[in-house]
Amino acid sequence: MGEGLFKTLTLSDLDFELPASDGHPPSDLARFADYLGFDGATGRRAYRLNLERCAALEEGEMRSLSRFGVRISEEVLREISRLRGERIVNIDLRGGDLVMTATRGAEALLHGHAVYEPRTATYRAMPRSLWSILDGLKGRCKLNLGLSLELGLSFEPRPSFRLRSYQARCYDAWRERGFRGVIALPTAAGKTFIALQAISELRVRTLIVVPFIELLHQWRRRLMDYLEAPEDRIGIYGGGYREVREITVITYDSACLNAEELSGEFMLMVADEAHHSVAQEYRRIFDLSIARYRLGLTATPLRSDGLHRDYEELIGPLIRVVSEDELQRDGYIARYKVERIYVDLSPEAMANYRSNMKVYEDYCRNSLRGVADPVERFQLCLKRAARDPRAREALRARSRARMIALSGEEKVERVGELLSKYRDKKVLIFSRYVDVVREVSRRYLIPLIVAETSNEERRAVMEMFRRGEVTKLASGMTLEEGIDIPDAQVGIIISGSGSNREYLQRIGRLLRPKGEEALIIELVTRGTLDQQLSRRRRRFREWPKAETP
Repeated sequence: MGEGLFKTLTLSDLDFELPASDGHPPSDLARFADYLGFDGATGRRAYRLNLERCAALEEGEMRSLSRFGVRISEEVLREISRLRGERIVNIDLRGGDLVMTATRGAEALLHGHAVYEPRTATYRAMPRSLWSILDGLKGRCKLNLGLSLELGLSFEPRPSFRLRSYQARCYDAWRERGFRGVIALPTAAGKTFIALQAISELRVRTLIVVPFIELLHQWRRRLMDYLEAPEDRIGIYGGGYREVREITVITYDSACLNAEELSGEFMLMVADEAHHSVAQEYRRIFDLSIARYRLGLTATPLRSDGLHRDYEELIGPLIRVVSEDELQRDGYIARYKVERIYVDLSPEAMANYRSNMKVYEDYCRNSLRGVADPVERFQLCLKRAARDPRAREALRARSRARMIALSGEEKVERVGELLSKYRDKKVLIFSRYVDVVREVSRRYLIPLIVAETSNEERRAVMEMFRRGEVTKLASGMTLEEGIDIPDAQVGIIISGSGSNREYLQRIGRLLRPKGEEALIIELVTRGTLDQQLSRRRRRFREWPKAETP
């Protein structure tokens, strides 16, 4: 059809074509027609007029099709007019929105479910709302879906495991809540197997979101080993891979960047280390997905910023039906004790520490009068730093003092004493500062894993630790969450933040069942803010009594 040449559409022929140079259909046409495809050889786009979608538009708007070289016959106009008397809702997925149009008789049904946008004469909602909208409209109107909900797997998972009794209780509680919710279980309690059970039972396309690149390959191995999932059906997205397949394992960062493209691809979402899911920078992953089934997994469900209250909205309710005491009593995780060893700075180091802290405290005393809580003072100082050079200098001084307190030579020496004392044990060493990890590794000739450690070296070191060829391993904030690491009997915490979550994750690295009690040793510098951090991270327990399912 050449430019300026009209084609008249009748009921027996609602298809038409338009010339195109780039293959991208005009967005306006989505209001009238379904896009059938682009023919690169002829440079033409094919469409089919969607009468039910047209019935949701004003009569005058139909005439605007003429600017595309399309004329509608009176026969078609009469049919569209007839449909306007029916209750019809059209639902489509465009970019990051559910886009809905409705005939006049059905518009009221969308109130409370979606927001009306006058500019495009459409109703819009978050894709995660799709299922509540469908439930609300069921039986009350005719639905015309412009997105596919046929998202099953092409293969049958073959599970080679059975859930433990407490895992089954967690899974049943999740299923009873409509296959939605965040399951909280301690580290080493086997949360991954609950997700594998969900994939096995639901048999739908699944997106697994993980915080670290290392977990991409860990999850793929589990899928292949325990579900016999074909390797070519498992996609890896992140760390140089860009594979979207029936079961896709993706990092939070990659999922966030590609949330719109992935929006309609999956029916089950698994949020590993689900406490990340409610962070402001990641929640769009779950807002923009149509996934009906949602499963979160975490050992540390509570967040100090209170955002765990948003689990219900994004994934589902928090589910805690098993206590740590129960798992320890039944031998599923190890019992442990925490021992704090206090060290003293040298006189010179203490003088340096106090000098820097005085700069910070003087600023707080003069500029933040009446604010006694140290966390609140720090946050206020941080806010002021953008415009106040004195606040910036105060923060720099505090940072120097913190470094002295958390990574002094005295702590490194004490680590050597402990390594000698526990020479026959497997020991994990944690530090907030990479420089300290490197010094411990150099001085005591033990392997280390830091952010810069290559995947190949990391795997080799972990395997040597697993086999007992090396029995000591130092880490700089890289083995604390999600990573499947070999068991150890002793953990030494050189330094850390005030985060309760970080503290529990570190403890969790030693909770695999063993014939002895695990020991966690926390090195604390006396008379410094290191003591405040130690108290803060132990301020509340994540594991109150289990809730009734």
